Order: sequence, then structure tokens, then C-alpha cells
Amino acid sequence: MATNNEAVEKKWQDDYVASLDHATEKEATDQPTVVVVRQGIAWGYWVLLFTILAIMTTLAITTQQRVASNTRVLGEMEQKVTELKTTQSDLKQQRDELSQYDRIYKIATEYGLKINEDQVRTIKND
Repeated sequence: MATNNEAVEKKWQDDYVASLDHATEKEATDQPTVVVVRQGIAWGYWVLLFTILAIMTTLAITTQQRVASNTRVLGEMEQKVTELKTTQSDLKQQRDELSQYDRIYKIATEYGLKINEDQVRTIKND
């Protein structure tokens, strides 16, 4: 009888353990499974990094082109200012030569004009 009881007890234990395993499997399948996808997140960071890098490179190139363009325009304007200063200096020199007293006196005598010292005014040129 002891053997029969042992066999029944063994059968009962095996059935109990099997029912526990079945219940555990059922509970495990009822719960949602959480899967963390780390590759997708890493890929997203690479895309974000590449996008930021592309934007910064574009901005740097655009800024460099603007600086080069503005430098060229500035050089052209400086050249024009230099030319205008040279022209202004030449015109002042020409004005000074044409307004010399000897030249004016010579032209006046050629046309028969006489200088009346009482009517001559001296004006300072700055």
C-alpha cells in the first residue's frame, strides 16, 4: 500500500506542478510584452546629428559667401572713394591755377579791361 500511496502522491505532485507551470505560462502570455528597441533610438540620434551638421554647414557656407561678397563690394567702394578723392584734388588744383591773380590780370588786359584798385576786394579762399 505504501507503494500505491507513494504513486498516488507522486501523481498528485506531478499534476500540481504541471498545473502551476500551466498557470504561470498563462499569466506570462496575458501580460503585455515590453520590448525596448535601442537600435531605433540610436539611429534617430544619428539622423538628428546629421541634420544639425548639415544645417550648420549650410549656414557656414552661406555666411562665408556673404562675407566674401561684402568684402568685394567694400573693396570696390574704397576704390571709388580713392578715385573721387583724386578727382577732387585735381579739380582743386585746377581751380587754384585758374584763379591766380596774374592769369586774371592778363585776360582782363587782353579784353581791354582796367583794374580800379578801389573796386577790388580780396577774398580768402579756404
